[in-house]
Amino acid sequence: MPDSRAVTATMSTTFQVTAKARLHDIVDSSPFGLIVAIDERSAPVFAHAPMLLTRNAGAHGLLRAHLAIRNPIVPCLSWRRECAVIFWGPNAYVSPSWYEAPSEHVPTWNYIVVEARCSVASIHGQTDLSALLQDMSRQFEFPSSGWSYEGMPASLKQKLETEIVGFSLCIDALIGRFKLSQNRSRSDRARVIDRLSKESSADSQELANAMLSFYSE
Repeated sequence: MPDSRAVTATMSTTFQVTAKARLHDIVDSSPFGLIVAIDERSAPVFAHAPMLLTRNAGAHGLLRAHLAIRNPIVPCLSWRRECAVIFWGPNAYVSPSWYEAPSEHVPTWNYIVVEARCSVASIHGQTDLSALLQDMSRQFEFPSSGWSYEGMPASLKQKLETEIVGFSLCIDALIGRFKLSQNRSRSDRARVIDRLSKESSADSQELANAMLSFYSE
């Protein structure tokens, strides 16, 4: 019987990617992250938030975000000072019927995920929070909309900033999980890319493009 620890170790590294620029690209293109922290009872707490990445801060980058001040994860960030953030790239079902020998294989799922293990660098004061909100609106607002955070009435900005908390997370470790049919033959990978590119979902088509890029390097 195989050693389960060896199996786990093999599974955890087979699809691992550590190229920082590639992982930063995923975070920038899929900035809506899942934050995972541990509360004082050692129970997991989750929150979802868009993130701004500063690539050249620290060893692996810096993430900035904000949440409602009443969000249950906020005390965890203040108390424990560490968390993880997960970013999802494209993902899609892969049918064994796409392979050269369908009867010899089973269905699977291809995906791109980035895991950031973080420590809390700071809980923002009013000045940093205002700067964060300005930066986020510049990053995500449509250029042609004409709307800007700076253009909001001062009374509305003041009310908003009392109801949310901003924070910065120092990325201590950045790991990618890119399951892109690495364990299949070259011809099977080509078949998967071809079929994904013909699927109607945007995720499937994006995944096909990601696989083409991955294998062209």
